[in-house]
Amino acid sequence: MYVWVVLALVGLVNAGLYPSGGAVKDVDARAFRSVVIESERPSVVEFYAPWCGHCQRLKPEFMKAAKSAQGMVDFVAVNCDEDANKALCQRYKVQGFPTIKTFRPPPPDSKGGDKKKKQPRPEIEDYVGERKASAIVEHAFSKMRNYASVVTSRNVDKYLVQNEGSHKVVLLAGKKKKAGMPPLYKALSVDFPHAKFGYVPASEVPSVAQKFNVDIPSDPSVPTLLLLFPETKEPLVYEGELKRDPIAKFLNKHLPKNKPAKETARKPKDEL
Repeated sequence: MYVWVVLALVGLVNAGLYPSGGAVKDVDARAFRSVVIESERPSVVEFYAPWCGHCQRLKPEFMKAAKSAQGMVDFVAVNCDEDANKALCQRYKVQGFPTIKTFRPPPPDSKGGDKKKKQPRPEIEDYVGERKASAIVEHAFSKMRNYASVVTSRNVDKYLVQNEGSHKVVLLAGKKKKAGMPPLYKALSVDFPHAKFGYVPASEVPSVAQKFNVDIPSDPSVPTLLLLFPETKEPLVYEGELKRDPIAKFLNKHLPKNKPAKETARKPKDEL
């Protein structure tokens, strides 16, 4: 009985801080490269120790941030108390707990296909901001790559000519309080690299919509997502829910068959 209790206590000490299957991926050193270094998405990594009081207080905010950014930014945790992870924590100069670092992937055109050449590494930065979910998410979104072009009345003809032979995904933005390109749209432009993404700001929609052979939306507050094919001028208007999983399913169905974009286990709060 005594031995069982001791083993149970040891298990509690060494147990990870985050539950499996959640929005935060608790990984070890072996999985770190595939999950973080080779990811096309930015990663927010917390290096922690389970006994650390500051880590325990950060946990609910970190989990909340991970759920808000799910499908756009990966949130990862590394238990530096585990012997197998100590070398990894030393490599990234972790000197206190929790230490939060962001890993921003290099542009895809910098990776190249020559395996003999040294591949570029992610841009790594210490996060020193407020340890609240909203602040962490805002910082994480600032590290996202974006391959969508802003399309206006001044450059719409150039956009169409340059991408004439490509599939095009175009978002006609809706008028809402929060201006600017949605983080979710940036994430989709990374997940579907073979399509040319365009973003039309709400103020430009009335003068640009007809260039894509669609009428000006009757409700200017609602975004409109279009898919344009190289062989036809008629766009396919997306009519589903403006969230990541249904949009990814739609694009996977109609775009050329490259590597399908993964669907998230849970729906992220962000939407177009």
